[in-house]
Amino acid sequence: MKTLQDLGLKDEVLPGGGETLDDLPTFGTFEPPPPPGTYVFQLPPTLPFEAFDVFDYPTGGGQRIRVEFSQDYPLTIVEARDAHLVGTRFDCRISNAERPRGRDKIIVSDAQYLLRALGETVKPAANKAYILAIQKHAGQQFRADISWSWNCRKDANIRMVGTDGQPVEVDQLGCGKRYYDRQVPRNADGTLPERIGCECGATLRAFANLDNIRAR
Repeated sequence: MKTLQDLGLKDEVLPGGGETLDDLPTFGTFEPPPPPGTYVFQLPPTLPFEAFDVFDYPTGGGQRIRVEFSQDYPLTIVEARDAHLVGTRFDCRISNAERPRGRDKIIVSDAQYLLRALGETVKPAANKAYILAIQKHAGQQFRADISWSWNCRKDANIRMVGTDGQPVEVDQLGCGKRYYDRQVPRNADGTLPERIGCECGATLRAFANLDNIRAR
């Protein structure tokens, strides 16, 4: 029978040894996104370069940047219809990748809407200028709407409800269909379902989108 000595353990002090276990992050759970509606968000107090990422514009139009509002540098909800959401974090990406908007298909990026909401009046002429302009407004607030969508991705295996009632991955690619909150029937209490069924059989989870970014 193996003993503790047989394991050959070294007498090492591990990181965090002796600290409380009360503040461990929740493991393996999904936090539903805030329900659709109008919110006021506050940018993190600092936005170092680590909060930004560079990517190639999909149509070969050169590089673009995005700011990653995530665990380290989140947006914070400071006004909401549901008071329980005030003070909670909201994760999203905002980039300067342009796309057609509105009936006239004007080419605009989310970053341009964000900068206008924060008081800027001129579009930055380069990626570096976008980063510096966003950094300048760290800690400021803006108003925006949250909407929900459900996307059945063509490049990923679908998830279906298993025998235990929980979603399980299936060896079948998604169909590419996308659903929006205005298309999805609401629950009996008026709320939107976090998960819906796609016409191809997949179980889709709601994703929160940041829309109509505007001044506070």
